[in-house]
Amino acid sequence: MEKVDLPAPWKQKFILACVALYIALQVLVPLRHFLYPGGIEWTYMEHRFSWQMMLERHVTQTFFYVTDPNTGREFQVRPREYLDVQQTTHMGWRPDMVRQFACFLANRMPRLGPKPLRVEVRMYVSVNGRKPQLFIDPNVDLAAEEQSWGRPRWLLEIHEPLPAH
Repeated sequence: MEKVDLPAPWKQKFILACVALYIALQVLVPLRHFLYPGGIEWTYMEHRFSWQMMLERHVTQTFFYVTDPNTGREFQVRPREYLDVQQTTHMGWRPDMVRQFACFLANRMPRLGPKPLRVEVRMYVSVNGRKPQLFIDPNVDLAAEEQSWGRPRWLLEIHEPLPAH
């Protein structure tokens, strides 16, 4: 019988720790939606890497308002002027894409002075037949918000119950 050389004890412990960390991540990351209020079907921030994949119907109506604080001028921007149909559809249920588009507008549109543009969003979302509700706090300048790994503070909670069928 041939003798097998095992790795040193510290290497065994290191490998075991890496495997345990990997398994913990695989279990805990999909369950993180329990930490955030509002329901996964509403915020969609917790949908990526989740075990919950449900059939959902989202209907959105989005208005972007860009204000130049240097002049006080405000104008409405239609996302379809910059994005294709698929991008606007995906933006309707991915809050990080809404913030990303707000940053794009703030950097792309002309301004008259040193102050950065302010981008506010009025987004109404209806999920699974609920009445449309505001999805994003309309008083927040999304272009000034940092990317969040958790649930952003500017996402509003859902309060409308599912309609009776």
